[in-house]
Amino acid sequence: MVVLLLFTSSCTQEDKLTDEPLVEADADTDTDTDTDTDAVASLADIEDHSVNRASVALDGELLWLSTEEGANDIGGFHGSGVGNKAIAGVPGYDGLGLGELGALRAEGRSETGDSSLYLNLVVDLACDGSALVIAVVDVEGFAIEDLAEGYASYAADPDAEQWRAVGGLDDILPGHLESDRGRLVEVVEAYPEACLRDADTLDGGMPAGVVTRSVLWVLGDSSNTEANGWTVRSLGVGEDVLGAP
Repeated sequence: MVVLLLFTSSCTQEDKLTDEPLVEADADTDTDTDTDTDAVASLADIEDHSVNRASVALDGELLWLSTEEGANDIGGFHGSGVGNKAIAGVPGYDGLGLGELGALRAEGRSETGDSSLYLNLVVDLACDGSALVIAVVDVEGFAIEDLAEGYASYAADPDAEQWRAVGGLDDILPGHLESDRGRLVEVVEAYPEACLRDADTLDGGMPAGVVTRSVLWVLGDSSNTEANGWTVRSLGVGEDVLGAP
């Protein structure tokens, strides 16, 4: 298996910028191509994949993502990161064809700190476990709409130019420049079998030895040692909307 890392980010994120673009992945990664049909009814179904002093938890009707201040011993991440990273996994999309994926969105609000919420997708280019892509959209990539009470909607569309690649988008989409923003639909055109994949990607910014969900909302990174907190009142994947339980 090959792991390729895709992202779009305005922040310095050591776990994404310094990883090798191509590394061998875990041979035990589940490569079953059947779609995960687990029903996701509300924010109560979200899973906590956080690393070190970070957490994802339901607080009443809101999902709370938080990171604490301070560094940690090496070992929480696959890489050498000592930071704190809150990772909220959305179950139910393993094996979904990338071409079937609709827009992704979150309604959230920063409560403490300066870090912004961002989105990860784990994509299996051939839907057979042979090549995984980690895609990320951050605050500069999102389409943002201000809402009441300090909340905002953060949306990412597969057909919008919101996506970049760690080694350059040209690594997987010839014709693009290294720093171009691309569209996920272009990935589908180049890799028609591409699907979402729950996996342990071996990415340096992911939790060591953990199979994460393919749709991940994230706060912090492997170098983050600052306290941050966000509340999220709803998440969306295509027509699916996850709100208060």
